[in-house]
Amino acid sequence: PYPGSLEEARHSAAEARRSLRGCATDLSAAESAVREASDVLVRHANSTRYEQVRTPARQQIRELPAAALPEHAAKWAEAFAPRLRVLTDELEQLERNRDTIVDRLRGLVESALATLRSAQRLSRLPEGLGEWSGQEFLSIRFEEPDHATLAERLGEVIDEATRAAVRKNSDLRRDGMSLLLRGVQAALEPRGVAVEILKPDAVLRAERV
Repeated sequence: PYPGSLEEARHSAAEARRSLRGCATDLSAAESAVREASDVLVRHANSTRYEQVRTPARQQIRELPAAALPEHAAKWAEAFAPRLRVLTDELEQLERNRDTIVDRLRGLVESALATLRSAQRLSRLPEGLGEWSGQEFLSIRFEEPDHATLAERLGEVIDEATRAAVRKNSDLRRDGMSLLLRGVQAALEPRGVAVEILKPDAVLRAERV
């Protein structure tokens, strides 16, 4: 028998029902989350990206009923843990290598932009040419990005070049000049380079075109 009063019993029963409804809601949400996670896992295992992966776990994920997947999750997680550590280390190394490549390309691009700037200075004409005397034959204008923006743009150039090389099964090392030119182009986006020259003229008027 319930030790308390009738009112206390009713209150206790109401609290128990509320708690039960809350637990049922939580259980339903958890089951829905498990089903969704199972669906994601199966789609992942069936992806064509992993056709070359021949591990038993992938085969099991593809063949087992969705309802049976959760009971194997802990075992699979344990089996994948060593490989995850290896892949994580490899990805970190790749990221460091990418940063090194971007940094080296940035140096080459900055050197190329410096060459562009010096071309204008070196085009200064000697005296004795009328209005052209002391004029710079070339006028080169461009906006140079800051280091952070340049690094970001060059990173995109490297990533795209890498994807293209993978698609074509080619070697990036054989196409260094093309990569540098793409880097310079990316550095000068979106306006590019504006170049004016002194208009060739019989009387050497200082007009630019």
